[in-house]
Amino acid sequence: MLLLRIMHQVLLSDCPTVVAAAAGAGGAAEGGDADKWARSSQLRSRLGEIVLNPLWKALAASLSRASEDAREQYQTEVKKMTEEWREHDVFGGPTVWEEYKRGWIRALKEATGEARGGEGAGVSASVTAGGGGGAG
Repeated sequence: MLLLRIMHQVLLSDCPTVVAAAAGAGGAAEGGDADKWARSSQLRSRLGEIVLNPLWKALAASLSRASEDAREQYQTEVKKMTEEWREHDVFGGPTVWEEYKRGWIRALKEATGEARGGEGAGVSASVTAGGGGGAG
């Protein structure tokens, strides 16, 4: 989960809309360079291509062994992150974001299938009930 949190920060660094939202909420309005944001578009795309699907699989496998409370907490956190990516157009369009969202849901389902008969059944229930991180 730590790697995902770090990646989330990298993906949103220099995002002008994140800075504007923070300033409006009483936060500090530093960073948010629109030129840097535009120039880092390819970096964000490559990071998503290279890192996200393997990260989803590893995180889902880890969650399949976690307690139900931990699974719910982490799935909520992943959902919040993916929604922020969509809101701030991190990957340059909704099609790519949808692909990553589906990848997360697929990773959860695969991890549940591998852990079937064990503790992973709770992950499946959360996914099918709409709690699958990016589903929603």
